[in-house]
Amino acid sequence: MNLGNDEKIQKFTDLITWQEGHKLVLMVYGETKNFPKEEKYGLISQMQRAVVSITSNIAEGFSRRSSKEKYQFYNTAKSSMTELQNQLLIAKDDLEKRTTEFAKKVIRLCKKLPNTPINIRPIPQAISSAGSIGANYREANDALGKKDFVYRIRIVRKEAKENIHWLELLKEANIEITELQQEFDSLIKEATEYRNIFSSILQKF
Repeated sequence: MNLGNDEKIQKFTDLITWQEGHKLVLMVYGETKNFPKEEKYGLISQMQRAVVSITSNIAEGFSRRSSKEKYQFYNTAKSSMTELQNQLLIAKDDLEKRTTEFAKKVIRLCKKLPNTPINIRPIPQAISSAGSIGANYREANDALGKKDFVYRIRIVRKEAKENIHWLELLKEANIEITELQQEFDSLIKEATEYRNIFSSILQKF
């Protein structure tokens, strides 16, 4: 574990490992703000506890006198890092499933709409952009490099923004179907969450 240059270290915040860990804390807290509210006491809480544990144990280890105690806390920090890595993989897989299910919900909603001239263009556009969110996110996860990853994520954000547009138009075009308005609002909200998630990812590059 790279803890920094001993000659320059006066306090735990001088440790390179703590500094990098602190950046990770800020990143995880920033990203989890865009997670669904139902994950507040699930994955969000677990990820935040794990990432805070990393820097907390590094700081605690720094304050200990004996090498045995120091490495005990540093090893706990390393374990918390492994735990966070696992949770990030879960979050990635969960987002793949969520985006696919989102596209299915858009299809189901569109099938309920009447086959009228005003719906002819918005319906296929809404379905296409909804499906493209999940498809391009999967492509991003299999990207060959950083450039390809960023390119795919930009497409995902673009498709999410377009999906919001088409869903809002469909809602207006079918405003008289009152029983579907809540469903429209729910999908627009979810599409907005995806736009925010992928905008946040792009800000890191």
